[in-house]
Amino acid sequence: MVENFAVTRSDLFSFTQEGVEWINVKWFFEVLQYFFASLGGPELLLLMQTFANILLLWMLYKLAQTVYSLQLVKKFQVGIAFIISVLSFLFAMDYRMAGRPEMVSHVLSLAFLLLLLNHRREKSKGIFWLIPLQLFWANSHEAYGTGLVILVVAIAAHLFESRIRKWEPLDKNFMLSSLLAIASTGINPRGLYLFIHPFNIFNQVGDNKFTTELYNIQTNYFWQQTEAWLAIGVLFICLIGFFLFRKKLGSPGILKQFGLAYFVLFVLFIYLGSTAHRNLTFFFIWAFPLLLLTIESIGQWKLKNIKLFGARPWVFPIFALLLSVFCLGYVLSGKYFERFNNRERLGLKISPMFNPVGAANFLKEKNAAGATIFSDYLASAYLMWELRPEFKSFIDLRDLDIYPASFFKAFEQLSVEPAGFDKFDEEYHFDYVVLKRLYMPNLHRYISNKADWQLVYGDAITVVYQRTDAAVLEIPFRRVEQPESSTLASLLNFPISPFIPEETIPSPYLTAAEYYLTVGRFELAWTASQKALEEDALNDKHRRMALQILVQKAASSQTQEELRSYFDIGQNILNQKNPKDWNAFDYLEHGRLFMSMGDAINAMVQFRKSAKLSEGKDIYSLMAQCQNLLMQVDPNNQTLYAKKWYEYMLKAYSFAPDDPTLNFNLGVSYCQSARCQQAEPFLKKASFQTSFSDQELKALAECKKICRVSN
Repeated sequence: MVENFAVTRSDLFSFTQEGVEWINVKWFFEVLQYFFASLGGPELLLLMQTFANILLLWMLYKLAQTVYSLQLVKKFQVGIAFIISVLSFLFAMDYRMAGRPEMVSHVLSLAFLLLLLNHRREKSKGIFWLIPLQLFWANSHEAYGTGLVILVVAIAAHLFESRIRKWEPLDKNFMLSSLLAIASTGINPRGLYLFIHPFNIFNQVGDNKFTTELYNIQTNYFWQQTEAWLAIGVLFICLIGFFLFRKKLGSPGILKQFGLAYFVLFVLFIYLGSTAHRNLTFFFIWAFPLLLLTIESIGQWKLKNIKLFGARPWVFPIFALLLSVFCLGYVLSGKYFERFNNRERLGLKISPMFNPVGAANFLKEKNAAGATIFSDYLASAYLMWELRPEFKSFIDLRDLDIYPASFFKAFEQLSVEPAGFDKFDEEYHFDYVVLKRLYMPNLHRYISNKADWQLVYGDAITVVYQRTDAAVLEIPFRRVEQPESSTLASLLNFPISPFIPEETIPSPYLTAAEYYLTVGRFELAWTASQKALEEDALNDKHRRMALQILVQKAASSQTQEELRSYFDIGQNILNQKNPKDWNAFDYLEHGRLFMSMGDAINAMVQFRKSAKLSEGKDIYSLMAQCQNLLMQVDPNNQTLYAKKWYEYMLKAYSFAPDDPTLNFNLGVSYCQSARCQQAEPFLKKASFQTSFSDQELKALAECKKICRVSN
């Protein structure tokens, strides 16, 4: 866009949708990103988020001043309430502070809130800032429709307050600025079309079943996220505040204080947050004033008789400084990331553990950037950047902006029916396949077993297959590569460089063993795991992998002697570590070894020890499997073992309610016991899109029919 001084209007980054119309609302923000990246690489994009965060904090401070109409240092309780509210806000928003274009929507949502509440008190001409802000929003992020909703609701509420309730005269400046702000949305490369585009975007959110951040309140994923429960807590506090102020001021009083628009939009943002996990950020923004007032009111009630600090003006700055130092230390120590956000790390850099750096370099070595490459959308983003301009994606994270839902569904279906890959291959004639290493295991298994495809590169993140008949004679796995940081990024990192941790890079033999185990190549997996053990025999990950492979080899053993030899090898691996130092994993794997021998009693002893140290889906699933073994050796107590089976399976389910295998087993078992009422919720979530056998799929279909559960 910069080179040609023209905005993109059709797709030019994929070979599957090339030329398809692309409504690229984010074009202006992408230009800003380009300039930042030009200064010092893509790692500098997080600086944009840093500036956005500083702007958010400044606006929160101004918003608090607007709400209280006083300087914060004049009132101790207000200062404390402000700190608590801001820390809560930052903690709640952290999951979306990722350097992505949505930062624009966060900043502008708060800016609109500040301008509306501030204008309610001062009636200043600052309200005209709505016009350029909405213009910027409509050219920077798809959520610009949020600004339109805010403006329309604000206009309607003001007309109600001025014409029907007669609370105040009609504010011409407000009306003019709001109407012009709405009109400014039409100033963009797509013109008036952007007034109807928000409806398409909202429909996309409903249609997009492929991106977890868009999962809504009806999904288990939504409720498994911390932010969902934070939102419930914030809403509860805000409701307490609303009823406190309503009792103190009366309904008209609190409406006049905030304005009708605030409360209408508060409710609308609750609804918006329920439609997608990522949209909870807008609710947190709009809840801030009420949250601040409520915490301050509770603080006054609790602290009214405490004279420890009095109203000395130096108290708040010192308290704020000490709390800031504590928070800084908590972040610099890395404890914050370990506890709350383990995907993130300190410093400006590209993580080789989350990006296919090695695969990109391998394709460069092969001069294959311009080849026809099948890649999943998790790997393609980095490749689009690093291999530009030759690389074209098969599918990428622009989602339904470019790719029809049917295409996405066909791609997702490959994880269940990998033979569908051949249909894509017939159409596009792939030269290479690039996949995340442990993603879509069925597809990996399918491609790795095709005679005309060979694994030619692998690391902890990605594997690369090449269409070739030439056999690969050695394990082609490498240690992941750390990309060099730019000079500017290194300079910015320098003040905190002693605190930036080195990323733990796994052994290439371990990653090879994990991969080969996933695709069912047990001999190659065992060879790789042996080499990993040679590197570090006491490494828990190396030991775990070797034991998992042994259990799989034992399951396919032909003789009792062979089975016993695998058990003895596993015992030797376990005994490398002092039994006094065993952890939950050691007991779990020891139990799995006993299970491979058919010894369910000793297996249960080990599993119970493991469960005492660490509960989870895997341990309870294994304990349930033990009950099946016990039924075979002790048929007289089948009723007891069946009862225990359900108990353990339900415990496993409580840790992973979306697991298709757990839902299948529970649903079919209840159904076959003629307990359709209990079976129904599990059968509804039991999916045909898993690697079940034909017999299992038939049983699932029959049970859904018997219990009248629709697909």
